[in-house]
Amino acid sequence: MIIMLQQFINRKYELKFLNDKYNENKKELIIIYGRRRIGKTMLIKKFVENKKYIYHLCTLDSMDENLNSLKNKFAEITGKDYFNDLKSNFYELFKYFINEIKSDKVIIVLDEFPNLIELNHGIVSIMQKIFDELMDNTMLYIILSGSSIGMMEDELLSYKSPLYGRRTGSIELTGFNIRNIKYFYNSNMEDLIKINAVFGSIPFYLSLIDRDKSVEENIKNKILKKGEILYEEPKILLKEEFREPRIYELILRYISMGHNTYGKIVNATHLDKGNISKYLETLISVRLVNYTLPLNQKRRGIYEINDYFLNFYYKFVYP
Repeated sequence: MIIMLQQFINRKYELKFLNDKYNENKKELIIIYGRRRIGKTMLIKKFVENKKYIYHLCTLDSMDENLNSLKNKFAEITGKDYFNDLKSNFYELFKYFINEIKSDKVIIVLDEFPNLIELNHGIVSIMQKIFDELMDNTMLYIILSGSSIGMMEDELLSYKSPLYGRRTGSIELTGFNIRNIKYFYNSNMEDLIKINAVFGSIPFYLSLIDRDKSVEENIKNKILKKGEILYEEPKILLKEEFREPRIYELILRYISMGHNTYGKIVNATHLDKGNISKYLETLISVRLVNYTLPLNQKRRGIYEINDYFLNFYYKFVYP
């Protein structure tokens, strides 16, 4: 399987962690999560280069569609065409596959795993059963990746999860710091600070910058121009993440305008106090908003957008 890679930047620690686990020569169950556009898939595809692996992007089509895709990939990597004719479920499919590879070192990536959870909540328990009953004496390396931070933490990482105690490692991927921005826009420190303040720290957003244009031209051409990806990106992000994107958009807009305490947000949005608390907690859980308390105090903290690009967008572009 050949995958064309875009320019891969940084992620040295994360890549070393994944390779160190790979070199332990035992069964592995690794959880990788982080918000959309953060570079999870890029990291995974860089890690599996020159290794024996299967990459499957989980979809919401149906469980059968996902199973058929996996059957095809299992047949391809083992050279056994019978996989495509199997009428087996998820557990049985892995049982056949592990019986074929035996002690071979193979990586299986299930990207956007939360989609499978949406289709069948019992899939997490099935993965636990696969890990406990089938993976002993193997060097199977499974990666479960996802953009839904709340679901990944609740369903895979929490104490109540069937996979609790099974995972052998986990990575929450975060944005780049200002030192990495020079790889996208090699200029003086003042311009790098401007780029960081506007485009933020998300690798995908930074990759859209035109190195040959000024900061101001990049803002005009990449963010303010209708039809460009970043012009609609925040709306798309909220639609993918939330069931009520307009309400979250309203809250982010007012926080960006300086209404950054609970009382100010309630007064500005005119939303029910009880609901506001839930919306703010959700925004914090998906890492879009930070809540900061004053030193030695337990109340009257402030809310800040945890993304420079979203803050810029809702303060200057959205209005």
